[in-house]
Amino acid sequence: MSWQDELDHILSGLGVSQEGQGERSQQWKQQQETFSLSQAAHDRPGVFYYLDLTVNGPQVRVFVPDSENATHRVRQYLVTPAAGSFFACHFGAFLAFEGGSPAYQEIEGAGVYHQFIAITEMMKALFWQGNREANEFPPEIAVQRVL
Repeated sequence: MSWQDELDHILSGLGVSQEGQGERSQQWKQQQETFSLSQAAHDRPGVFYYLDLTVNGPQVRVFVPDSENATHRVRQYLVTPAAGSFFACHFGAFLAFEGGSPAYQEIEGAGVYHQFIAITEMMKALFWQGNREANEFPPEIAVQRVL
C-alpha cells in the first residue's frame, strides 16, 4: 500500500474527508492535488484553521475574527514554511525519500500524516508568537495577509 493510500485510510478512520480526492498515482507530488483538515482553535475563541498539504508543502490558513470591526469581519492569514527553513527542508526531504524496507513502506503514510500535523502545529504556534499588526513573525514562517 502506498503512503498516499495509507494516509487516505488513516484520515477516513478519523472521519476526515479530503478536498480534491481522486485517483492516486505514483506522481502524486506532480499532480496539483491537496488535502485539507479544518480545526477550531481550542484556546482562542472564534479562531479557525485550515491545514493544507499541497504539492508545495504544508500551509496553514488562519481565520481570526476582527473584534474591533463593527461588521465582524474575519481576517485571513496564509502561513507557510519560510524558504530554506527547517520546516520546508525537513518535510520536503521526508516526502522526497523513496524506497525503504517493506516494513517502512507499510507505515510511511502514518509518518507523513504525523509529520504534517507536527509541522502545522509548530507553524500555528509561531504565528501566534508574531505581531499581526506590525506584520512581524518569526523567520521560520512566511505569513501573508489574505484580503
